[in-house]
Amino acid sequence: MQILLEIKEGEGDWLFVSALETEEFFRHPDISSYSSMQEGAKKAGKWEEVREAAIRYLKNGKLPASKGKNKEKASILPGVLPKTGLLEKELLKKIKTPVFDLLIKIAIQEEDPQEVIHWYEELKKSGEESQGYWHSISESEIANSVKEKYPEVALEIWKSLAEKLISEAKVGSYEEASAYIRKIKETFEASGKKEEWENYLSEIKEANSRKKKLLGILDTLGEDRIIKV
Repeated sequence: MQILLEIKEGEGDWLFVSALETEEFFRHPDISSYSSMQEGAKKAGKWEEVREAAIRYLKNGKLPASKGKNKEKASILPGVLPKTGLLEKELLKKIKTPVFDLLIKIAIQEEDPQEVIHWYEELKKSGEESQGYWHSISESEIANSVKEKYPEVALEIWKSLAEKLISEAKVGSYEEASAYIRKIKETFEASGKKEEWENYLSEIKEANSRKKKLLGILDTLGEDRIIKV
């Protein structure tokens, strides 16, 4: 496929390139194959139709490939993309839907905080059967992506992450927690809620009054030392 892809890119046949990249996404759906599919489909002027089919697939598992016995004549997206002659429908990925982690990653990449929040909340409500998705997403990235439109959600995430790290009672964890606490500080202050920030910091210090290393680290929050997370 790679050789054929390079040939078609050299020819500027972006419809065919888009078909190849779209087939690859449906074989191996992840954020990397999604991005490659997006690049090809945009050049072909078919991104709207391709994206709609991809998101529908991630939501309910519906494959867009045409029905029929002749695999070589099937198109991954009938009426939109050409047939490549390489499509084998039985090799297309069978997935458990909705694919929460990938839907969240796509929404983050596309800078759509409303969709990020939607799928994040759906994942939280999904119960034990979807717990595996938490291992492949970054709650910190979620918070960063929604902090301007949904600061209260970002604050909730950062507080949870910080307090979990503090409970580990390790200096390295305190350092990492302080990065989240700094984000809490910045978000409160950006919203004109300096008093709420000060109350939160006091609560953290009071609840961990015996952790001298942590208290020392928290005292540096007013300085210009920033740890990125």
